[in-house]
Amino acid sequence: MELGMPLKKFLVVAAGGCAIVASVLWIDDRPTSLTWTLRAVATLSCLVLVATALWLHFRTDVAPDFLRALNKDYFNRDGFAFLPLAITRDGCCCLALLFQNQRDKACIGRVRIRPAPGFFLTRSDITDVVFEVFCRPGAFGRATLPIPLAARYQGTTQKFELGASVEHVEGKGQLVRFHDGIEVPIDDSLKTGALAKAIQVGAVAIGQLGRTLPKAATCRIALPTGVLEVPPATSEQVTDTFYQLGDAPLAEISLEQFT
Repeated sequence: MELGMPLKKFLVVAAGGCAIVASVLWIDDRPTSLTWTLRAVATLSCLVLVATALWLHFRTDVAPDFLRALNKDYFNRDGFAFLPLAITRDGCCCLALLFQNQRDKACIGRVRIRPAPGFFLTRSDITDVVFEVFCRPGAFGRATLPIPLAARYQGTTQKFELGASVEHVEGKGQLVRFHDGIEVPIDDSLKTGALAKAIQVGAVAIGQLGRTLPKAATCRIALPTGVLEVPPATSEQVTDTFYQLGDAPLAEISLEQFT
């Protein structure tokens, strides 16, 4: 089990279980020698688990956590962290992805952003977007992609679903940033390879694609006003890397710098 969200969650759950067991044992008003032993084991286990979880949570980052400085509620899929937002470029609305590699090995992060279903399970007709980002070790950057945006959506805040997958092209390596962020579910349709293709084909066969992403994380994105309803025909993703391991830390940053 890696040091990250799964381990910390396990420790917290295990500590809670030990606390319940210890509480029940301490209620016994006629303890035997075995009861005293179990009391000691359960109480000590609870304390050790809590201490370990706190240590994991408050570890000092090896690399600057730029995303946390911008918004502590960023998203994370297996060490590929990101924060979606909308910006204006050349008169067009662009969905943007501020991204950050939490590990010291390069990875490829893929993120799907799609309108979330409304009250009657209908979706807005805002374009679905898939980002594919090659993220260098410990890197921080931004990917942008122009989208069409009808006038009725301009100036509104819309709810989107998020799904992601990560390919560790050099192995997982070690964590250099330790804040969890919000865990995003794996989107199997973003995976590569024969197995992933088989999953996608099977999903299509049973009519699963196009429905709500399983246990999807959601976010709200404020959309700009006064933008073109139709972007240029040659719209492509643009990716900029502002920092990677070994670089001098960026000066004080703010979200406005990247919007």
